[in-house]
Amino acid sequence: MKDQMYVGFSSSSGSFFTSHYVLGWSFNMNGAAKELTLSQLPKLPRVGPKQQSKFLTIGLPIVGLVLMSTVISGILFILSRKRKFAEVMEDWEIDYGPHRFKFKDLYIATRGFSEKELLGMGGCTEAYYPPPKWKLQ
Repeated sequence: MKDQMYVGFSSSSGSFFTSHYVLGWSFNMNGAAKELTLSQLPKLPRVGPKQQSKFLTIGLPIVGLVLMSTVISGILFILSRKRKFAEVMEDWEIDYGPHRFKFKDLYIATRGFSEKELLGMGGCTEAYYPPPKWKLQ
């Protein structure tokens, strides 16, 4: 044997891209080489796509489904309440207009039931000036 020698490796897999790794090495000039302990060898490097977390594969779709179900249920609930409490126009109201007003409309018209807009008081009611845009007949 010479003082300096080289060892080489060669491998082939055809036209596909592959990687070959030497994870352990045992060499002895005189006699048998030491046996390798497989449990002490390093692990192979990961080749291929990174493993996804279980949250992304299981948890995220479940959270999305629950969120979407909640939104749809909320929309259906709101629509059913609107339909349930919708004002029904009677036949005479179609001809003469409604005689009911929403509190919000009254609040805006009287500027928050302001004392400045108070026209008079009598019995158990208060009368307010109508807003300028209302036409009195």
